[in-house]
Amino acid sequence: MSQWWNKLKGNVKTAPHIPQTEPLSSAALQDMLQKHSFIYIKPANNIKGKHTFRVDALGSGEFLVYDGKKNIPCPTYEDLIENLHPIMDQKKRKHYIIQQGIWSLTRDQRHFVIRVHLKQDKNVWRVTSIKSHTSNKKGHWTKKSVSFNNLMKDDLKWDKKTRGLMKLYINQKSYAIASVISNKSPRKGMRIDLGIEKGHLWVFKVT
Repeated sequence: MSQWWNKLKGNVKTAPHIPQTEPLSSAALQDMLQKHSFIYIKPANNIKGKHTFRVDALGSGEFLVYDGKKNIPCPTYEDLIENLHPIMDQKKRKHYIIQQGIWSLTRDQRHFVIRVHLKQDKNVWRVTSIKSHTSNKKGHWTKKSVSFNNLMKDDLKWDKKTRGLMKLYINQKSYAIASVISNKSPRKGMRIDLGIEKGHLWVFKVT
């Protein structure tokens, strides 16, 4: 797994915000699907979200795979492994991770991600923008971004006080994440993808 992930997992301030993440293996896949209702399989050093799979555990031993283009029903675990075979061989799977799925949902049950951009100026991190992306009702991501304020007001239906507190909370956590990652590894800018499930902040990706 990437260095930034290990840094965040090893810090008491950021560790509670890191979803369970494991190197891809048959044993890890089976264990994660027993613990979580859905998971993501993606490259360990993924930047642009390419070659990412979502796997839903539907119950009764059935699964649904979304490969970025289409949904693939898998009536059994064996069918699931068969559909994932391009990345499950020993050489390729070492480049992939499995990540706990987070129910970061709007009021109408669409997934959303919050994207925080930061820049460092004279050793001080500053948030330059906070935007968000939402999925369509089928759970597939759209390219259109919306302001974080509009997400909170229109899609999450939060009142003014809650919006203010969450924005402050996200700023504070973003500064903590940036400080942990940039320690001994200086960088000028950073992008953090976040989700919120039942009020809890989760880190999806840092680039």
